[in-house]
Amino acid sequence: MFRAGWGDGGVLLVSTEGSVAESIAHPVRLRCLQLLLGRPMTTAELSGLIPDVSQATVYRHVSELIRTGYVEVVRERRVRGTTERTLALGKRLLRLEFEELSTLNDRELRDSFTEFLVQVAHSFERLVDHDEPALRPLMSISTETVFVNVEDLAAIEAEVTAVLDRYRTPGAGRHRLSNITIRIPAAEV
Repeated sequence: MFRAGWGDGGVLLVSTEGSVAESIAHPVRLRCLQLLLGRPMTTAELSGLIPDVSQATVYRHVSELIRTGYVEVVRERRVRGTTERTLALGKRLLRLEFEELSTLNDRELRDSFTEFLVQVAHSFERLVDHDEPALRPLMSISTETVFVNVEDLAAIEAEVTAVLDRYRTPGAGRHRLSNITIRIPAAEV
């Protein structure tokens, strides 16, 4: 069965394997993936950022994400008789494109889009709740209309990806930014 879940930054996590899809669709797992975007952290740090979920529950969900390849352990070290794992996003993150979208029925499509919007709203609320004025100039909300065909869109995406790739590494003075993309073709009426 096909399932999908939306992560921060508009990245859609998708799989056609039932067990893998289920590992992504769970709200706690989506939050873990969202928090790991752009910054590795230990399982304990991750758990501390999700205070409404017990540490044991976070660890269980992280184990499933590691098992399915959506999260990977990038470092292990011994701390007071236990192994501390540093986590990062795995290589299985994908964007949902036409081929996958065409497999969703109307309800699944609406549910996925709604979950995506909820994640965007959650990111926005975290920004406002932290009230860091220095971050506000990095935020924008815009809408643009373009006229493209499939080939044009592929070229645009390749160019944008090439530009964004230069900014995917954390650095001094750089802030993590979610660049959220939603493309909705205009329905002819």
